[in-house]
Amino acid sequence: FIYYVRTLALAPDSSYQLNRHYDAERNPVCIRVVGRDTVRIALGEFPVVVTELRVKDPRFTGEGLIRLFLTEDDDRIPVRIESVLPGLGSAVFTLEKFVRAPERMAVLPR
Repeated sequence: FIYYVRTLALAPDSSYQLNRHYDAERNPVCIRVVGRDTVRIALGEFPVVVTELRVKDPRFTGEGLIRLFLTEDDDRIPVRIESVLPGLGSAVFTLEKFVRAPERMAVLPR
């Protein structure tokens, strides 16, 4: 799902409502572009697009909130993810290592 979000236009102040969650009870997922920012993590400082995903959670009243901090480039790498789940608490994930794939992969013989 995060991969799909990375492919969206993510224009400032845009929002999307998607029915693509694998658990139909959690649909729709609401995505909102919060804005642009700069995030500092152990790998350095990155200009990012900040998005919020709101997902219904049938186990709890309310909804989960996930904030994605995607690099402001064509790769849209998630460098930070913040998650808040009702009744469970919160978690923050930051990118610790990144290896860029070669521009062209060699085609393996059959």
